[in-house]
Amino acid sequence: MSPALILNDWRLTLIANGIVVYEEPAAALESNGNLLFGADAFAKARVHPRQSNLDYLGKLSADPLTQPFTSARNHADLLYLHLRTLAQTQPALSDPLLAVVPSPVSNEQLSLLLGVAKEAGVTIGGFTDLASACVAAQPGDTPLQFLELNMSSAYIVRVELKPDTAAGAATEFMDTSISRIIDGWTNVIADQFVSSSRFDPLHAAHTEQQLYNLVAGWFGSATPSSYLTIEHGGETRRQEVSIDALRTRLSRSIESLIAALNPDLPIRLGPNAASVPLLRALLESRFSVQRSDADRLRAWLASHVGSLLSTDDVRYHRALKPALMDKPQAQPRPAGAAADTSPPAASRAGMPTHGLHATTAYRIGSAALPADAVGDAASGTTVNVGGRLFTLIEVVD
Repeated sequence: MSPALILNDWRLTLIANGIVVYEEPAAALESNGNLLFGADAFAKARVHPRQSNLDYLGKLSADPLTQPFTSARNHADLLYLHLRTLAQTQPALSDPLLAVVPSPVSNEQLSLLLGVAKEAGVTIGGFTDLASACVAAQPGDTPLQFLELNMSSAYIVRVELKPDTAAGAATEFMDTSISRIIDGWTNVIADQFVSSSRFDPLHAAHTEQQLYNLVAGWFGSATPSSYLTIEHGGETRRQEVSIDALRTRLSRSIESLIAALNPDLPIRLGPNAASVPLLRALLESRFSVQRSDADRLRAWLASHVGSLLSTDDVRYHRALKPALMDKPQAQPRPAGAAADTSPPAASRAGMPTHGLHATTAYRIGSAALPADAVGDAASGTTVNVGGRLFTLIEVVD
C-alpha cells in the first residue's frame, strides 16, 4: 500500500498502511559539520539558534537563507536533505506517495516539492489538501471553516461539502503560530519564576531550552501542567503555573484568528490546532467547534491513497469526490477525548501513564509505546522503543 506524507512543519508525518512510522518536527540543526533533523534538532534549537532552522518547510522557497548552513543555502536545500535522510531510513518511501499539503501552499511551492522530492529519491504521485482530507474522513452536513496552526503560521479555509469536498482559498496568519504560542507561554512562566524566586530561566540558553521543551511537551494535552521544574546550577527549580495566565496569553495570541472566524459556521480544528492546550475550550465559548480525529484521518488515507496517485500525471486533489468521503460515525468520540483511547498501563498515583518523545506524549499501551516495553519502570525513566527514546511521565487528568 502506498504511503502518505503529511507535509507539516510541526509534525512531518509519514503514514504507511495506516500506521505512523515517522512523526517529528521539520527542524534542522548544523553541529560540527553534521546535520541533525527532527526532534533532536528541535530540542537543541534554543541553545544553538544560529545553527538551527525551523522554517524550511513552512516557508519553503529557493530564496537564500539569512543564516546559511555549510551544506544548505536555502529552504529547499534543507528540505531536500531532510527527505534524503528519510528515504535512507524509511523503506515505505521506496513507493510513490501521496503528499498532504497545507491549504495555503502555492503553485511554486508544489513545483519545488516535486523537484526536491525527486532529487532526494522520493516519488510524489499526487497531492491533496489537508483540510479536504480531514473533512472527507469526518464528513458533516454543512459547510465549515477549517482552522489549523503550524510552526510558523496559521490559516483558516472554508470547506464545502457539495457536490465535492473542496477547500476554498485559505487566509494565512503570519502573526499566529505554534512557535508564537510557545514563546508567549515561556515568557509568562519566566515572569512567574522571576516573581517568586528571582530566577530567570530565559537568562541562560540551556534553561531557556528546558523551558521551551517542557511547554512544547504540553501539546496534545487538554490542559498544561500545573507546575514544572528546571535544572540549573545543580539545583531543581520548581514553579507553580497559572493556567489562567496561560489562557489569557493564548487569547491574545489568537486575536487575529478569532476576528476572522465566521460565527455562523462550525469550526473544524486541524490535527495541530486540536493539540494546542486550552484552545478548544477557549473557542467553544463563542463558536461551534469540532476536532479532527487523527485516527480517522490515517484510516482514510490508508483506504483512499491509491485512488489519488498517478506518477504519469501528478495532480493536486483539492476537491474530493463523494466516493472518497467516509460515512459519519453513528457514535462520534465525545468532545475533548484523546485520539488514543487505549487504557494506560499504569493506574496507581505516581506511576507513569505516558512516554514523552520529542514534543509528543504517547499513552503507555499505544502502538507507539507498548506496555511490555515499559514494564515496571518509574516516571522519569527513559526507555528505548525501536530506536526512539521515551521519557516516562505521569499525566494527571
